[in-house]
Amino acid sequence: MARMLITALKIFLLLVLVAAAGVGGVFLARHFRWPDWTAAVMVAGLLAVVFLVLFVRRWFYRRREAQFIKRVVAQDQKSVDAAPQHERRRLTELQERWSAAVKLLKASKLRGRGDPLYTLPWFMVFGETATGKSTAISHARLTTILTDAGPAKGLAGTRNCDWWFFEEAVVLDTTGRYAIPLDQEADREEWECFLTLLARYRRREPLSGLVVTLPAERLLSGDADSLAEYGRSIRLRVDQLMRGLGAKFPVYVLITKMDLVLGMTALCDLLPREQRGQAMGLLNIEDRLLPEEFAGEALGHISRRLKDLRLLLGAGSGDGKAALFPDEFERLAPLIRAFVEGAFNENPYQETPFLRGIFISSGRQSGMTSSGVLSSLESLKGKQWRLPDTGRGLFLHDFFAAILPRERGLIRRIDEYLSWRTATRSLGLLAWMLAMLAVIGLSSMAFVRIRQAMEPVRTAFPATPRLGLGLGEDLVRMGQLRDRIADMQKALHKGLWPKMGFQQGNEALVELKRMYCAWFRQHTLNPMDKSMNAHFASLSQHSREEYLAKSLEYVIWRIDVLAAREHGKAPKFGGGPVDMLALAFGGQLPEVAAFFPDMYRSYVEWEEDTRLLDREKRELQAWAAHLVEAEGANLHWLAEWANARPELPAVTLDDFWPGLEVAHQGPRISPAYTAKGKAAIEALLSGLTEAVNDRGHFEARSSTFWLWYQQRFHEEWKIFAMDFGLGLEKLAVREDWLTAGASMSTLDNPYFKLMQRMKTEFDSVEKIGTPPPWTNIPERFVALMEFYRSQQKTATLETKVEGELKVGAAAVFGSFDEHVHSRMDKIVQATTAFKDYMKQLGAFQPVTASKDAAFRFAFRHFGTAGSGVAQDSGPQQGGKGGQSGQAGQQAQAAGGDSQPTAVDLAVTAVNRMRLLLGDGKPVEEPIWQIVNGPLIYLVTLATDESACALNQLWEAQVLSEVRNVPESEQWEALFGQKGLVNAFVDGPAKPFLRRNSRGWYCGNWMGVPFPFEVSFLQFLDAGALKRQQLQPKYTVRLEALPTNVNIDAKSEPNYVSLKLQCASKTQQLTNYNYQDSLEFVWEPNTCGDVTMEIVFREATLKKTWPGPFGFRDFLRDFRNGRQVFVPRDFPDRQGVLETLGVTSIQVNYNISGAGAVLNLSDYPALRLPQNVATCTGGLGAGGGQGGGGQ
Repeated sequence: MARMLITALKIFLLLVLVAAAGVGGVFLARHFRWPDWTAAVMVAGLLAVVFLVLFVRRWFYRRREAQFIKRVVAQDQKSVDAAPQHERRRLTELQERWSAAVKLLKASKLRGRGDPLYTLPWFMVFGETATGKSTAISHARLTTILTDAGPAKGLAGTRNCDWWFFEEAVVLDTTGRYAIPLDQEADREEWECFLTLLARYRRREPLSGLVVTLPAERLLSGDADSLAEYGRSIRLRVDQLMRGLGAKFPVYVLITKMDLVLGMTALCDLLPREQRGQAMGLLNIEDRLLPEEFAGEALGHISRRLKDLRLLLGAGSGDGKAALFPDEFERLAPLIRAFVEGAFNENPYQETPFLRGIFISSGRQSGMTSSGVLSSLESLKGKQWRLPDTGRGLFLHDFFAAILPRERGLIRRIDEYLSWRTATRSLGLLAWMLAMLAVIGLSSMAFVRIRQAMEPVRTAFPATPRLGLGLGEDLVRMGQLRDRIADMQKALHKGLWPKMGFQQGNEALVELKRMYCAWFRQHTLNPMDKSMNAHFASLSQHSREEYLAKSLEYVIWRIDVLAAREHGKAPKFGGGPVDMLALAFGGQLPEVAAFFPDMYRSYVEWEEDTRLLDREKRELQAWAAHLVEAEGANLHWLAEWANARPELPAVTLDDFWPGLEVAHQGPRISPAYTAKGKAAIEALLSGLTEAVNDRGHFEARSSTFWLWYQQRFHEEWKIFAMDFGLGLEKLAVREDWLTAGASMSTLDNPYFKLMQRMKTEFDSVEKIGTPPPWTNIPERFVALMEFYRSQQKTATLETKVEGELKVGAAAVFGSFDEHVHSRMDKIVQATTAFKDYMKQLGAFQPVTASKDAAFRFAFRHFGTAGSGVAQDSGPQQGGKGGQSGQAGQQAQAAGGDSQPTAVDLAVTAVNRMRLLLGDGKPVEEPIWQIVNGPLIYLVTLATDESACALNQLWEAQVLSEVRNVPESEQWEALFGQKGLVNAFVDGPAKPFLRRNSRGWYCGNWMGVPFPFEVSFLQFLDAGALKRQQLQPKYTVRLEALPTNVNIDAKSEPNYVSLKLQCASKTQQLTNYNYQDSLEFVWEPNTCGDVTMEIVFREATLKKTWPGPFGFRDFLRDFRNGRQVFVPRDFPDRQGVLETLGVTSIQVNYNISGAGAVLNLSDYPALRLPQNVATCTGGLGAGGGQGGGGQ
């Protein structure tokens, strides 16, 4: 009843699933507007797939189980092949008998009852070698289906596994090596291989039961420990068997060879013949007893039955041995329990086997037997009895024929296997559900993605766009359509989502592309070309020449796009010229024209009519040939074209120098004369070559152009190198100078970067023609740099250069010239010189780390290094201070020594490289300026830092000392015998100053002038004039005399007042036109202005002699005792005087004692400079010459 309900439930669920599939098919069909009958087709297809899967699954398992027999045969074949020659015949015969039996079994009537492999139960007999397994099976007297299916006769034991096919069951007789291995590794591999085959190909019911044999001779000769150990060995194999097959099956302990126990044969002789085949033992029916408990119960049951038989049969027996058998068996019971405990004891690490029953048996009765019970009697001790050599199977027939077959249903899967199978099935089901869900999701996603990809086109163009309204508007609409199609194509092909059979998106895309190409050609391309041609023809000759290059670029670009489509390659020109399109719009280029290149490329890519594209290409080539002829024979315009390209950058000082300042009027290399510019020109020329008809003539013109271009290329870089030093203007602050200075002793300084850049750029034009010899210097120098860089990572140059260069110099320095091998010694010397140069730059760099360090070095060595460079740039004239060699003499006086400095050694290294790498021609000088650049920079930096330090010394030694000195005493304090300026000039500033007949000027070091301020040099020249010593005070007597005016004046002065303003008091002499006098005491340090007032009734006239020497100036004006003033001497009162008719005013004094004052000379004012040199982190241009002697 329960089975019927389960079957009905399964059928109901299947019908529900089919109905759900049908409903889903109807909804899907209506959603896509398909006919309703397609739903039935989909359901039928789904059911077909399901039945196909079931069929394939059944066929697969049936085929895999059929392979099991073949693998067992193959395993027997291996045994045959491994056997000695004399045994192969019998083993081969056994294999042939086995194969014949399998064929007969598969052809038998069992096939009608199902799969022959599952029709009968399978039992395995398991035990160590010589335990009577095969004897028990063969003497069970069972009826076999195949009379010749048993093991081959004449073999002593089971080789691996013998198969017994009986009517009631199939019995597997395994070799004893499987239970107790003889060769651990080989027997273990054979056992595991057999388990794998059995578990894989008889999956549903691997075994119905396991018979474990326990020989009586082991019980008679062993003890409890050995029996327990034997049980544990059997337990290990049984556990492997259960785990390998994933099932827990009943285990039967069959005690064999019981005929060796005294009385067994005698007792069985008393039994009737038909009762000797009955089973003797007990089954564990309830499976609730522990193995040890069941063993005790089973052994007790057997003992009782034996005793009952003794009572029933012993009366008629004449042999007393039959009466001893129950007692003899009871004596073996403890040993049997020891074996059971070892084989079936429960533990937490192994699955406990199911002990189903314990039975005793005897297959053959032969040999000697003795009594364990009677061995205590001295008379019978050691007594043995011979057994009859018979083959009666005792207690075996019913065990194999009746008990084992009906035990078939007791097998069950172990928990570990059930968990694994449940998890496996759940995962499989989940995987299947997820796969179906993924298919549904992918289909839905494919539909959504296609719809989303098409939506922007539908939204932007719900209807056919209106075209033909004007070139500008058409260009806008076509650009929008192109962008939407490109976005749609990108969306359709983006990612790895499958289309799941939806081709509507691709079909729509193809149709949109076709429409775009037709509309673009009709409404954009053709009208634009026609308009450009018309406007170009209407241009003047000058304007036409301006557009020729742009027109050529435009035409060549279109030819390149068409050729790229034809050959399936990427276009050579990445962008697209749009300047020429301005002609199509009357000179005004709309913003949308910038998108024309993408529109045209898409048109060429999407156009399916290749003949149309070929015709367009030929027309463009003809147009290009015409434009080339219009340009003339000279192709120099290509350089101008490259210079106008915005994507080609020019080379400026910013590419090499740090700093934020801008180098005004700095050198610049036009984009055309760079490697990128050359590549652009090459690409354009390549397109022109393909476009013109007479290629030979055009290539000749191209060759002439390239020779001119190479010469111009090198000239541009030469000029750039000559003015490269202007990059110092970019260094605005001291930090910029120090940052740049830190790189000068490395290979990454601006000068060496320029050499590397020149080498790279020169390589691009090297093959055009023979380059100037000086262009080889950057290449050779960079080779030295690269070798030096590699040596920095390994050993020192001194230890490795000799050996390595002679092995691989051609690879590293092969750029020197074609005679590199003959110049090996020069190469080694040049490499050593470069290494010395870098070493001295590194040694000199710490000098620039601080102002004090720079000043100390410059004080000792300024002007002494670089004998090959002019030391002084000032004029060398005769007279004092103008002798040659003065710089060296002053430096030695300042404490210089004769040891060469880092600057000296660096100059020497550069000079050696000049001799080894160059030809000594003047044209090479700009390049050697770059090589010498890091040294000159460090010298400049050290000089500038020294100037900053010298300013600090000036402030400390001079400015602070004369801050409170009166002006009248300043010259003596500064330039006197112990003057501060003299001490400064002869001390800290001595190495940096030079003097000739014209005055002081700046010293020079490696061509770098010391940045003295011009004001400081002028101050030194002014202070060189010796000054008269002033007295503290001077006394001068002035006597007033009458004041006169012209005769016709309408008014006369009332009085004249003369005032001398001093710190102590104001001295005043008033002249009322009568005699009066006053002794004026003039103190230069305290007296100031002298003021004269001429007072008329109508106005007051005022005359002032300013300054501390105003009194001296007054006396000079009145040197003759009188001074005549006119109206213009009093501009503010000139009108009043002219009204009064005053044309002259004569003021008269009688002066005495004024000689000393009048003799005071005029000296230039001493303006003490606050700084002696420029210290701004830059190169102070203070190098000038004073006007000494003036």
